Amino acid sequence: MLNADRLKMLQMQAPSCTQSGNEEVQQKIMKIIMTQVDENCEPIKKSQSKPKKVDPTPPLETNLDTDNTTSSVNDTSSVPGDEGDADVPAVDTKPEEPPKPGPTMMVPDFSKIKTHPMWDTLVNMAQSAFQLDLEKIAAMSKEEQIQEMKTMPPDMAAKLPALKALLGENADDYFYSVPKPQSRKRRQAEDGATTSVPSSVNTTVAAPAEKTESVTKPSKNELSEKEKKPKLYLAYGLLFVLVKLIVLIVVVVEVVVVVAVVVVVVVVVVVLVVVLVVVEVVVAVVAA
Repeated sequence: MLNADRLKMLQMQAPSCTQSGNEEVQQKIMKIIMTQVDENCEPIKKSQSKPKKVDPTPPLETNLDTDNTTSSVNDTSSVPGDEGDADVPAVDTKPEEPPKPGPTMMVPDFSKIKTHPMWDTLVNMAQSAFQLDLEKIAAMSKEEQIQEMKTMPPDMAAKLPALKALLGENADDYFYSVPKPQSRKRRQAEDGATTSVPSSVNTTVAAPAEKTESVTKPSKNELSEKEKKPKLYLAYGLLFVLVKLIVLIVVVVEVVVVVAVVVVVVVVVVVLVVVLVVVEVVVAVVAA
């Protein structure tokens, strides 16, 4: 049964819940004895009846001294053993420069050279003077021609300017440029430049630079010979053309001389025939 004081208080708060006074209502009241009900016998929500909790901790001070805070945060000199990052290199923020184009070499376009008026002469001259089979190279595809030029020995490649000199003023129209194959020494130098170690790193391995230079460095005589070869081949080419021109002039002169002799002989014969006819006529007239 309900406590009398509690029942009286509930009757005052919600008379509609206790007016019947039967046992069912009392049981319902027993279930909500620890709560409060409204006038419709419905329990009031805890959030409405529950008092707000008060935080016993005092609020933090917000008016801090900013000067003291910043000085205490930024002051690293008081920390023992912390000497800063003086050895850390600065990051280079400059934009990377685009790679420079490498060296190029001029390669003859034999599909165009084949249409040149002096093609037959060039084929014969290249075969005899330069040992170049232009017919064989012209039959290749353009990729094979480029590969042939790239794999050509240096002394053979030096003959190309002489070939270019024989094509006349528009020789550049018969050539096009391709990337020049790099030598082994140049590739090694570029690989060494790309894999260079920063100066802050202490390297202990020393490369024998002097020994390799003494082995691979060409002598002055070799350099002078390489410089003379293109001029020598150019001189050979010009001499060949000059000989051809002389032969052509001699043939023309011979033809002119033959024609002149024939003309002179014909004129002499005609004159003799005319003279003979005139003499016969005169003799006939005198005899008559």
